[in-house]
Amino acid sequence: MENKCDLKVLPENMHNIAYFSDFRIIHTESLTVNTLSDIARVVNLNLKRIKQFFDLYDVKFPVYVFESREIYHNFIFGKQGEPWMVGSSFNDSVAIIDPGKIEKDTGHNYEQMLQVLVHEITHLFTFWRGNNKKKRYMTEGIAAYIAGQFGDKRAETVKKSLTDIDYFAEEIFKGSYDSVRFGNELYGYPLSWTIIDYIIKTFGDDPLKEYFRSREYNPFKFIKVDFDEFIENWKQYLRDSFGECAGVDKINDTKNMKAK
Repeated sequence: MENKCDLKVLPENMHNIAYFSDFRIIHTESLTVNTLSDIARVVNLNLKRIKQFFDLYDVKFPVYVFESREIYHNFIFGKQGEPWMVGSSFNDSVAIIDPGKIEKDTGHNYEQMLQVLVHEITHLFTFWRGNNKKKRYMTEGIAAYIAGQFGDKRAETVKKSLTDIDYFAEEIFKGSYDSVRFGNELYGYPLSWTIIDYIIKTFGDDPLKEYFRSREYNPFKFIKVDFDEFIENWKQYLRDSFGECAGVDKINDTKNMKAK
């Protein structure tokens, strides 16, 4: 989730710092050695391909790991937000809740929190490259796609959206929503993933690279197709991929995105 706040004053107990070549992890003493190791492993594992995708290499950033959802929400939002809000990106850093202490009602488990971290790092690169001048369905879609955030639960959500896909398509592409409505009412995160998946399977990933490496707001300057035609074909892709007669065994193949 992209956030316009900045992390200048941290909770007093967030004074432990682990340094790595391109990033540092700032955390409390309650973060276990194993979780710290997993966070570092996941960042290192994904950072190379994120750099290649955005063609942006000389970067350094901090990862803030909050010890609880309550502290994270109060610090980031000034109040308790939606349970699923477990990670944020800023103009120069990312923040997540300790994966080892994540609560069930967030809808995330330990491994999914590590995916959230990759998601937020992708947002960070999007900001650096395009200064946040991007469509939300594109920024959330590419972050979810790179992070591999699509499983059975999100596939079921997409299936549910097919009952009124014209409405969801109109609202998502129109862009008049905040983060809560986007996540809660419009099935925005899984549907955004499908937009990216459809683009890659239909046009390849070159238009995405050109778009995300630019400061252009409109992705259809790089996806050479009529907007209305794109919407109709995307909706048909959803029906073919997630309708009653479709299987979901082929989803989330991030290998389709090649690095150049």
